[in-house]
Amino acid sequence: MSDLKFDYLELHGWRQFKSIKIKFHPQLTIITGPNGTGKSTLLSILSRHFGYTRTYLATPIIRKSKSFFSYGLFKLLNFMEKKSSDPESVVNIGIIKYSNGNEISIQLNPQQSLNYHIVLPYQQPVNGLHIDSHRPPNVYQHIASIPTTAIDKTVLSGKLEEELRHYYIGGRTNQGTLFHIKSALISMSLFGHGNKTMDPNEELIRYFSDFEAKLHQILPKSLGFKKLKIRTPEVILETNSGDFIIDACSGGIIKLVEMTWQLFFFSKEIKNFVVTLDEPENHLHPSMQRELLSNLIKAFPQAQFVVVTHSPFMVSSVRDSSVFVLDYQKTEVMDDEFLEEKNSINNNQTLYVVRGIRTSWSSK
Repeated sequence: MSDLKFDYLELHGWRQFKSIKIKFHPQLTIITGPNGTGKSTLLSILSRHFGYTRTYLATPIIRKSKSFFSYGLFKLLNFMEKKSSDPESVVNIGIIKYSNGNEISIQLNPQQSLNYHIVLPYQQPVNGLHIDSHRPPNVYQHIASIPTTAIDKTVLSGKLEEELRHYYIGGRTNQGTLFHIKSALISMSLFGHGNKTMDPNEELIRYFSDFEAKLHQILPKSLGFKKLKIRTPEVILETNSGDFIIDACSGGIIKLVEMTWQLFFFSKEIKNFVVTLDEPENHLHPSMQRELLSNLIKAFPQAQFVVVTHSPFMVSSVRDSSVFVLDYQKTEVMDDEFLEEKNSINNNQTLYVVRGIRTSWSSK
């Protein structure tokens, strides 16, 4: 099974990026910066390896009475006019290097349509998880029945992953994320311990207790979490401040429970893996933001985390990490696409760009 991780990423002349180079830390790489600087775009290139394929949107433009789609490619308008009808025309916009030393190109094929994809020829098999910033809202659902078919770690983790992918692609939920976690926990307890007429399943008992141990590592100490308890048909969190059903937790705690569940069962299947995290600070108090990344590294030391965040508490939370700050920059654009417009503006105006792409006109 593949133990590959990411070593290096370079992008140039596409969307927000004039030129960017990122050397990934073996355990934790943090990417931060203002909105619109391309943080999630970088993450989307990596998460393609885990089946999270993002569709990008081009921008309609008109030049010399002809209509085209702009893909955010620098110095490429003439290229698109001459070769957009050629299905073989591709543009290299970057590279990815893996931990085994293999290097591949990141390519774009301008086909003159609103929706488009990037292409990673010879993409390497990197095992990993993507944990998105947008999580499905929790809607309470009663556990009315428990399947009697045999369950294993693949089944236990697969239902939640299906729910999250369904939400990522279509923006809708089926049964809700906690429904799958509760159903699995009840099944693990019921079939794990068995009874006088049912043999116990020690593996399920171990999964239950090991997951509980990971919660102790990930959940904030201020919560005072003690243990999980099954009071059919509900799952109870016992804490120093009282007991409550898991559905009654705050949004931040539910997110941490879901995240721990995903990582725990994935780590049972895969020895070394990568986790891409998009804005994990959402719904978390600053004190929890300070703790989360260090807790994740301690709980899952075999993982390589690549994190996009706006939180200064997360950026500064782990000393042994790599931090990249994306920012807007003021530059002169000299490519053919903007040359006519640039020469026609008044002398008291300046062209502002994001990593080389025009964004607005502004008087000095």
